[in-house]
Amino acid sequence: MHIVTSRPEKLTFAQTMDSIKLHFSNKFTSVHFTNYYPKYGPLKSKADVCVEEGIKILIDDSLSYAQECAKRGIKVLL
Repeated sequence: MHIVTSRPEKLTFAQTMDSIKLHFSNKFTSVHFTNYYPKYGPLKSKADVCVEEGIKILIDDSLSYAQECAKRGIKVLL
C-alpha cells in the first residue's frame, strides 16, 4: 500500500511522516507528495503517481482527484 497526498512536501514532510509513523507504523510501502500548492515544489497529479507506481485502487476524499484517477482506469473509493 502507498500513500498519495496532495500536501506540499516542503512544508509538511516531518509532520506527515510523524503522523504516519504514529498511526500506521510499517503499513505503507511509500509516501508520495503531489505538492498541490505548486509554489512549494513541482506539482504532480495523484493519477500520474498512481499510474507510475502501478497503483490500481485509490481511496480519496476529493471528488476531483477521484474523477481524474477514474479517467485513467484507476478504481476509486470516495
